Amino acid sequence: MKISIKNLLKVVLVVYLMGILSGCGLIVSTASLDVPMEQIDKHITQSADLSDLKTGNFLKLKQFYGVTREEVDEFTLYRAPSNIRADETVVIKVKDPAQVEIVKEKLIKRVDQKAVSFKDYLPEEYYLIENYQMNVQGTYILLTISKDADSIVQAFQQSFKQ
Repeated sequence: MKISIKNLLKVVLVVYLMGILSGCGLIVSTASLDVPMEQIDKHITQSADLSDLKTGNFLKLKQFYGVTREEVDEFTLYRAPSNIRADETVVIKVKDPAQVEIVKEKLIKRVDQKAVSFKDYLPEEYYLIENYQMNVQGTYILLTISKDADSIVQAFQQSFKQ
């Protein structure tokens, strides 16, 4: 079997680059990102008091975000009990990794709509909306509009490190 130096160098280069990329975190194993939604929810509710928020079902998920059952594997949704508060936290596990960007765009559209409705109405709530946070871990997407957004994002991220 004859191996040319050129082909050997290609193989060595590919192995080397994969090592570098995986070390930098650019290649992510999706196996480590299969976290039960209950675990994520538990981390979030332990990091921030969401007890005064209402939980949402698929109907509310579709109504608020335009996200369908075909796009979602599972989710958790907390929302303000009235229209005079902007608080909202949603975690969505997307069925198809190719849908992550599409679902993110739908969530951002919701933020934009809320911003328009609160801008001249309640400045304190508008501030929360303008400082929303979004985080993606594999096929999981977090959107939070909350005074505790930093804690919520940190808890979300921590869910994937255990």
